Amino acid sequence: MYQYYNNNQVNFKAQMNVSNVTTNLKRWRKVANLFETKTARSPEDVFTLLPYRDGSLDVAYRLENIDISFCKLQLPQIKKLLKDTDDAVAAAFAKLLVIYKAQVKKIGYTKEFLDKMSNGGKNADADFTAKLWRVVMEKCMKDVNKSLEANPSLNVFKNA
Repeated sequence: MYQYYNNNQVNFKAQMNVSNVTTNLKRWRKVANLFETKTARSPEDVFTLLPYRDGSLDVAYRLENIDISFCKLQLPQIKKLLKDTDDAVAAAFAKLLVIYKAQVKKIGYTKEFLDKMSNGGKNADADFTAKLWRVVMEKCMKDVNKSLEANPSLNVFKNA
């Protein structure tokens, strides 16, 4: 998604949508602005923070018309994250974006594979398709957790 400004420059930064957040919204907006400065050359990427009634937040990546989340921040994790500076929080989200993007590639390859099967006249049955997606998403989740474990500064994003 390219955004054009009056000066005719293109925005080459990822976005963080915090419009649904109600707690600490002013702070989250600052983090979102800093996140954009740290994500050069990622114009198509959007993180959306999706709040739950219990105060937790899903960190969702926008892929076409759906949001994919590999991590849900519980209240203790949010409190720990927000103890850092806005810049440090934005940097952590920028690192998380790199991890998510790697998983989105796997999802894209799976979609292409299924599309090629359909276009080649070999429609995969619904059971096969469901099993394939389950395996791919489990692998993506495992890889996200492995990446989070490898980077101690991202432990806050690890799901219990």
